[in-house]
Amino acid sequence: MVDPDTFRALARSSPWLWSSVAFTRTTVTRDGAERLRAWIKRPARMRVEPEHGDVHVVDERDQLGRNRGVFRAVSTDDHESIPQRRVPQPVYRVPQDPGSPQPVRREDGLVISRPDDVELVYDDPMYVNYQWVAMLDPQELADGALDGWAPDGDVPDGAGVPGDVPAQDGACPPGVEVLELERGELFGRAVLRAVVRPSPDYDPRCACCPLLHSEVSVAIDRAEGAPPLDPMPVFADRFETVLDVATGIVVRLRDIGGDRDGEGFDVEIDEVDADYPDAMFQADRRATRRRGILRRRSSGEAGPSPYPPTPGISPRRWRGPGASSP
Repeated sequence: MVDPDTFRALARSSPWLWSSVAFTRTTVTRDGAERLRAWIKRPARMRVEPEHGDVHVVDERDQLGRNRGVFRAVSTDDHESIPQRRVPQPVYRVPQDPGSPQPVRREDGLVISRPDDVELVYDDPMYVNYQWVAMLDPQELADGALDGWAPDGDVPDGAGVPGDVPAQDGACPPGVEVLELERGELFGRAVLRAVVRPSPDYDPRCACCPLLHSEVSVAIDRAEGAPPLDPMPVFADRFETVLDVATGIVVRLRDIGGDRDGEGFDVEIDEVDADYPDAMFQADRRATRRRGILRRRSSGEAGPSPYPPTPGISPRRWRGPGASSP
């Protein structure tokens, strides 16, 4: 028997569960499916090989926290007597650093609450949009916004329902209502499969590209200045969300009902915690030659990956408010 608290704890835990991962992601739409291969190495390194397109490599280790502002407050009284000095710059850390603040954990090691430290950088590199970031670290499926999503407290019709577990004093309210939950297996790996819908406190990493595209996410996006959707889509009634037990990564997402019924993505994890060489994440002149390697490999023409596994180990948005598996 598995409960919603365990699902939410797993959704919070990704930053502490893996150091690297390789996977194949398949995006499923009514127009067909597109696949890509990706390698992520924490912190801040990524390689993506689309089925159709250019190889994309990222190494942002020297840019951690670059989107975060530093504030300084001084008194205007007797300002001429205040000595001029350089403002100390913050030292940004990632959760994997030994000296980083640690989360509050359950007995099984999953996370009850995460450190809320401005110098702690959670995001992995982005590909296309922030839904990719949320896929790798789906905290939005666990915790909602403490202050709600709408300035006047109103919720549009159909924009979520009360959470199945009420928030306790000082705790974040649930970001989603868990309607169904079960243990299972997907692509040979243990998973938690949940059917969910956003609560009024749903707090996506980015409202314009959330995991759960819904009335709530659109209302947040409009509050931030986005133009109204015209025509307004018919949103999903609920969403199938599947989390990999070992990593916390979203390995399946599907809309159930609405205009996008049956659309979403699958992530097939190939390996976890391999020690990839840094050269994988640096641009080189051979990138174009490797273009389409996934396509050739899937047809049996290319053989193994050019990077065989080696054993081893932005600014946040304004906080706010079917077919099942194929």
